[in-house]
Amino acid sequence: ENTKEEEEVYLSNAERKRREKENDINSEYAATVSLGWLVKYGLNQPCAEATGICISCLLGIVDVSKPTTLQPVLAELIGSLLMAMSGLEPSALNYLQVRAAGNESSQGTNGANGYDRLERLRIQLASSGPIAEALNKCLDMVKFVELDAQKKLIPELDSALRKGAGFATRASTADAVTTLCNTCPAAFKFPGSSNTNPT
Repeated sequence: ENTKEEEEVYLSNAERKRREKENDINSEYAATVSLGWLVKYGLNQPCAEATGICISCLLGIVDVSKPTTLQPVLAELIGSLLMAMSGLEPSALNYLQVRAAGNESSQGTNGANGYDRLERLRIQLASSGPIAEALNKCLDMVKFVELDAQKKLIPELDSALRKGAGFATRASTADAVTTLCNTCPAAFKFPGSSNTNPT
């Protein structure tokens, strides 16, 4: 009785390609369903441990997925990751930063020294965390997907800039725009005059 590996040796090229295509379709569907749930519900869990597990799963899926597999959900995934940069930050950091600014202004200093140091620390923590790792991997994939999928990302970036509550989200979005302008500038071209906004 032949094992699976022995059986695959005897497959024709056409059959091998058919099976690869079938596997790609199945993996695209699995990634779309699982990432859709993780983005919509997983990143918004009230329990920190549950959110951590969801982030871990999300990272695992992004790690093993091909750009074509993630193409249907890539724009929404990047938008959600950008919003999560500040949304998953501990609220104690914001409290400390506001207190530092208040203490320094009441003592007669300009209030910027401690505030700025905490702001830099918050951005550094956000940019070195697992969400930033997943975001960077997704941004690297954008250049390999179709132009229509790249253009779907522009409203997500616009939304993150407009609705982002924290500085980490806005800074990460600005970095993402810079990266994408260099890697896929065609995504930012739109018909019309320079005075019209495509979003």
